[in-house]
Amino acid sequence: MIRSVTSRRARADPAAPASGPNRSGAPNRTQLAIVDEAAQLFAREVTDSARHVPVGLARLRALCEAWLTYLAFPPLPGGCFFIAALAEYDGRPGAVRNALVGLSTLWRNDLRQQARAAITAAELPLSRTPIR
Repeated sequence: MIRSVTSRRARADPAAPASGPNRSGAPNRTQLAIVDEAAQLFAREVTDSARHVPVGLARLRALCEAWLTYLAFPPLPGGCFFIAALAEYDGRPGAVRNALVGLSTLWRNDLRQQARAAITAAELPLSRTPIR
């Protein structure tokens, strides 16, 4: 899911304002392409590794274990690309920040979906606090 959304997002906003001084759009497209590549790497390392696991608690656990492995042994130098990039672009409006926030939202939604499936299957107790 993450892989397909980032590819569409990077192609959908080619005329987004540039973040570089020349305002040609090239730096922004390059940055979006980097975000897209990082998202594809995350999908391969984390989300794809859990596809074979049944939906619900088992997949939630598999996703969390893959994510923790990704964080402990990051495939890129400097740690988790998304944690660093979200911190760097937090106060900067534009397409790159929007792509990063969108990917973060997708990841949280994927985790919520598995938690809800686990609750529905009575694999997790229903909490009084709704999953947001």
